Formats: sequence, structure tokens, C-alpha cells
Amino acid sequence: DGSDGGGDDDDDGNAADDENAAHGDGGKGADGGSVAAPPRGRGGVDQDEDIMATLQGHTLPSLYAHLIKDDEVRAPVAIAIVKLLALLPARTERQHLPRVLASVSNLLKSRAQRVRDDARKVLVSVAAMLGPDYLLLAL
Repeated sequence: DGSDGGGDDDDDGNAADDENAAHGDGGKGADGGSVAAPPRGRGGVDQDEDIMATLQGHTLPSLYAHLIKDDEVRAPVAIAIVKLLALLPARTERQHLPRVLASVSNLLKSRAQRVRDDARKVLVSVAAMLGPDYLLLAL
């Protein structure tokens, strides 16, 4: 009746499908279409480089553009940038982190107490996220 979950009761006569069912999906996706194998070897390195170039050339500059608006620091954007940098290689993190911290720190010069308070809160959040290894950089 085919209710036992086995693939042996199929009457479509496709032996290749039966063999693929015995060994997993056999390179087929859930909808029956083929699934591309993940990149291996050199292709993976090229893909990583493309991702890094996109992050550094487009994503991070876009986030920086939204970090401060009308002398107000956008805490979620600052935290998102720091979390993103934490996922990147240490060299990239060291390269970009001072820019984020300097942008927020510059708001401490504002005459408006509210702006200074907001900047201080963001710096505390970022310093807590980064941990003690980055305390000197955050100060």
C-alpha cells in the first residue's frame, strides 16, 4: 500500500530514483530539482573574497551612513555594525572598529545633554559587547 514509508512500492519504473532514495536525496532538492553542491577548494576562497569585498565596499559604508543622523546616534545601527565586525576577520575588525567608536564618541562634544547621554549609552553597550580586550579602544 506504500504506507510503510519505503520507496520500493513506486510503480514509475525509475530505478535511479529508487537508488537515490536509498542514499539520501541523491543531489535533488525537496522539490525534485537539482541542488548545486557547495563550493569547495578555490571556489570557496573566491566566494569568501567576494563576500568580504561586498561587506567592505557596500554594506559597511551604508551602515556608517545611517549611524548618525541629525546629531543623533542610532544605537541599533551602531550595535549592528559592531556585531557584524565581530564576525569578520580580526584584521578587518581592527580596521573598522575605531571609525564606529570615533563617530559615536564625537557626539560627546555636543552641547545637547540628551545627545551626549545617548552617545554614552551606545558606547557602554558597545564596550560591553566587545569585552575587556577592547576596553582601551572604547575609552
